[in-house]
Amino acid sequence: MKSIKVYNILLGGSTISGKTTYFEAYFTKKFNEGIVSTIAGARMLIKKINKNEFYLNDCCRWGSVYDGIVKIHIRNADAVILLFDISDREDFKGLSILLNMIKEIYDLESFPVLLIGNKSDKDINVSDDEINELLEKEKLIGYFEVSCKAQKNVEESVNFMVNYINKKDKED
Repeated sequence: MKSIKVYNILLGGSTISGKTTYFEAYFTKKFNEGIVSTIAGARMLIKKINKNEFYLNDCCRWGSVYDGIVKIHIRNADAVILLFDISDREDFKGLSILLNMIKEIYDLESFPVLLIGNKSDKDINVSDDEINELLEKEKLIGYFEVSCKAQKNVEESVNFMVNYINKKDKED
C-alpha cells in the first residue's frame, strides 16, 4: 500500500514581489489590495493527486533579517515558486540573492524553481531577453507572467508546478 506523500511548494520573493497576494489570489480567486506582508506564514492544501498531497506555503519575508527562518523553510521545501515584481527592475536584479539562498541547499538542476513575473497589469520594466537569460543560466523549470489583480496565470502557474512535481515523482 502506497503511503501519502506530501509536497511543499514554497513561495519566494522580496517583500514587494506579491507573494501573499499571489497566495490569496490562488485560494480565494480575488485580488485584495490591502494585504500586509506575511510574518508568521500560511500553508494550504492545493490538491490531492492519487496519494500525493500538494501544499502551497507563504512563509515570511525574504530579506536579511529573516534569512535564517527562510533557509529553514527552503530546507523543508520540495519546490519554490519564485516571484518578482515585473514593474520593478531592482526587484528582478535581487533575484540572484534569493537564488543563491536556494543554491546553498539545493542543486537547481534537480530542484524545481518556477519563475513568476508578478504584477503584469502594471508597466513591464524587465525584458524578455533578461528573463530568458536568467531561466537558462539558473536552469529554472519555466516562467509565467502573472497578474493577481486580473487573475491572469495565477491558477495556471500553480497547476504547472504541481503537474511538474507529480510527473517527476512518477519518473523516480
